[in-house]
Amino acid sequence: GRRRVEYFFYSEQSRRGDLPSAWAVKLSRLAWVPCSDGQLRPPQDVLREADPAREDAPVAVLSGDLLSVLEQEGLRFGAAIPDSTALQRLLVVGSDLPAEELAALLREVREQVETDEDKLRFERAVSELVVLSEDNERIPLARIVRRVGGRLRGALGRWIAPLNRFDERLREEWEHPAFPHQFPETTTGEQALTYLRNVWARARSSPDGLANEVRNVLATAYTYCLEDMSGDVLLAERWNDAVRSAAVFDGREWILPSEADIYFDDIEDRRFFPGHDELRTVTGGHLGNSSDQRLRTAEKLGLERLSAIVEMNWGEGTEQVVDDWTPRFELICRLLRHVKGSGRMEEEGDEAGIEPTMEWNLRRIGRLDLEVSVEGRPPVNVPVNARLHGGDLTVAGRPIQFGADAAKELLRALSFGQRADLSADLTAMLTAIDAADDFALAAEKFKRSFAPDFELPTTFQHGSSVKEATGPDGDIASATDADDPIARMQKDTDESGRQEKLSGDSGLDGSDQSDDVPSDGTYDGTPDSPEHGQSGSMGGSFTRDRALALQKRKTEELKNALKGEIAPDTDGDDSSGAEERGQDTGGLLGDEVYRRVAAQYERESGRDPEYGDPHQQGWDLRSVDPETAAVRLIEVKGRGRSWDGDEVVELSRAQVHKAFEMSDEQAADSWYLYVVERTEDGSYEVLPIENPVHIAGKWILCGGPWRMVAAERRRITLDPSKQRLEPEHRKNPVGTAGPSGWNSLDGNR
Repeated sequence: GRRRVEYFFYSEQSRRGDLPSAWAVKLSRLAWVPCSDGQLRPPQDVLREADPAREDAPVAVLSGDLLSVLEQEGLRFGAAIPDSTALQRLLVVGSDLPAEELAALLREVREQVETDEDKLRFERAVSELVVLSEDNERIPLARIVRRVGGRLRGALGRWIAPLNRFDERLREEWEHPAFPHQFPETTTGEQALTYLRNVWARARSSPDGLANEVRNVLATAYTYCLEDMSGDVLLAERWNDAVRSAAVFDGREWILPSEADIYFDDIEDRRFFPGHDELRTVTGGHLGNSSDQRLRTAEKLGLERLSAIVEMNWGEGTEQVVDDWTPRFELICRLLRHVKGSGRMEEEGDEAGIEPTMEWNLRRIGRLDLEVSVEGRPPVNVPVNARLHGGDLTVAGRPIQFGADAAKELLRALSFGQRADLSADLTAMLTAIDAADDFALAAEKFKRSFAPDFELPTTFQHGSSVKEATGPDGDIASATDADDPIARMQKDTDESGRQEKLSGDSGLDGSDQSDDVPSDGTYDGTPDSPEHGQSGSMGGSFTRDRALALQKRKTEELKNALKGEIAPDTDGDDSSGAEERGQDTGGLLGDEVYRRVAAQYERESGRDPEYGDPHQQGWDLRSVDPETAAVRLIEVKGRGRSWDGDEVVELSRAQVHKAFEMSDEQAADSWYLYVVERTEDGSYEVLPIENPVHIAGKWILCGGPWRMVAAERRRITLDPSKQRLEPEHRKNPVGTAGPSGWNSLDGNR
């Protein structure tokens, strides 16, 4: 082959020959190259390797090493084969190209397309494109829309991608008038049906973990699809074709309705249903976000109603008078609503003069039973002690019989199913509803444990009021009533030298079940004291030390009043936006972890979050988009469980005022509500809602409808190596304070 010559010119030089050797020239002209089709051809008529864009061209059947040597000696393979057109390359390799190269290829095709046939081929090539997003996810063009979230439809768990997730050069080509594809404004029913077909296929082939993955998305997909079907005949036809392969979840596994019997549970009182393992029912939460949506989806899926084969007949005894129970049951309802945090409870003696209202009525009857008949089986009698139905809590028998079941019914109605800690104390109140003193003790126990800021009416306070008098040594010399808990406990302390714990079976015998409190004076009566028992509650017995602490606090309040000092209005306090407490947050305070999750969401969305000043009101985070300079003022609300159904978040007066203040469409900044819910696997889901003022009429935001308008939901998993959170509102060093009193966040916090 070509030789090298060595020579000296100021230094040692080496040069390779310019001309090919005689044998290389000869091989360039002869038809000697074996091809993939069995023919022999000259090198110029054969491709060295296969080219998807020139699939008809012959390919050399030679080793790679030999081909490399021949090319080095001057042979040119495929020189006589014309290059593929831009349109052909788009058809063959368009989905494999990075964004920049794909944008250039689209531009080249657009400029070359002339004939109607080329236009049809261009349209077909575009319809089959799979495009790489800026977050390195390949998404078919058919799943791209202009916008999602806000007042528009959602992204179906990132199944749908908005235009802003793609390279700007691609978006420019897509917006060109000659581009043969129009992107829908937001998610369509056709795209939702594609998502459903994908889920059904995965349910048949690889169902592991699928139910948990789609639990927050599947119902929304059904909703979008069925909504659009009502006005789209073609979509309805495609649904009818697709539904033959539909799969539904029954709580344990995925089932094909076309191959097995599975029912839609439309029976309200299914919780009283006797066990019948062979009756399988679909998981209702997968079908829709409301009972009407679930029923409609079940009908479209061809699921039979459970009520079609099950008959439930209720029997009741004589109704009994419960006049003396009514105010006690009313107090139970108010305490539960207070714990739930579903709105401001009007207390007796309120300045507005509004009487407290009950959510339910209490009915007592002598007997309550249920007869269940399943098609083809003999009826089964089911004794029932309590049933919540139609605004009435119906109880049967004595309180000791119905107390536990009535507590379950109330906790179920308020979505307190996971609050086992409430069950025992609520059962104690219901069991003691026929005994004034026992009920007062149980109510006080419930208040201390779960509603320390709730003021019990005097009629429900155990015994007579405490008459405090301070002696020369500062001790309390009072409690003359033998039934007063303070006097009784003080007497126990004096006689035995220790504090006796009031014991009882969850209040069933009328006694107070409280935590021990040390008698050495270390307990200061405040919720933050280490000896206080449960953090954040007013548990523990009401001891002499605690009474002294209460007296001291009252004295300080009186001094402040005489000096003209006014205590802050806690109702308007906005220092704790993410108020879900008592959750396991990996060692972080509840408020901090939810704000941290929201800040991480902002960083992942390409914005720069900054914590607000702890004393300002109306928002928790200020986030700036570096590209548009748009500002988001974000109020963070944390939930330790899924925010749906009747679960609510509250907005304070300051927050609502800020939302209205920012509601002007011309405002430079935007106010957002971010609801952060903790999932079962320890991660967090962020539901951003643009200013609720635009569409809300009231300020009790239920998760069912409001999660539908959350924009760009994303599940966040915190880095275990960064579980320790820097104080959010620390004093800034000189020269580091941000504007308006907020502190900047760097990427490591």
